[in-house]
Amino acid sequence: MKRIYVMLTKSNTVLATFIRKITRTEFSHSSLALDDNMSEMYSFARVKDNNPFVGRFIPEYLDKGILKKYEHIGCLVFMKEITDEEYAEIVIFIDGIKNSEKEYKFNIIGLIGCGVNKPFERKYRLCCSQFVSKAISCVHDIDLPRHPMSMHPNSFRVTKGLRLVYSGPIKDMPHPFTDETLVEIEDKTLPVKEIKNATR
Repeated sequence: MKRIYVMLTKSNTVLATFIRKITRTEFSHSSLALDDNMSEMYSFARVKDNNPFVGRFIPEYLDKGILKKYEHIGCLVFMKEITDEEYAEIVIFIDGIKNSEKEYKFNIIGLIGCGVNKPFERKYRLCCSQFVSKAISCVHDIDLPRHPMSMHPNSFRVTKGLRLVYSGPIKDMPHPFTDETLVEIEDKTLPVKEIKNATR
């Protein structure tokens, strides 16, 4: 068995503020990690903080870059144990994007579809939540509440099969996660209106 992690974050960048506005939810970014150390995560995001319109597939790190800069902000980390075969499928999906990295761009228009729960699929265009959703859609007991192309970060909070294992500032997050620190907790910060927005 392998473990994967989905991390949700929020910041005050222009793009993050825009995402929260159209989705009417708290978290604005999602990333996928394939190991307990969360040493390297994957997502689609802006290349530069001050330019929300230029984005692509990127690796993300806890000790440098945007996550280090905003290490004081709140985050949620969800974990899922998966089979070796499912893990291999996810790796193949990510490697496929890596091998066509120059073709893939950030799906800024698709964000609107995420906000109104209308799948808006464009070839070689993904936003962070669309990327994570498509990557984990091969896991047989993960039940996405929306179409992968309409998922936004907050939707993962009501995704059946994901276990919330951390809630708090990025800088205080335990890593690596171990059997001792992987304690399932309750998401007590999800208002009823956000549950509706995450699924409708």
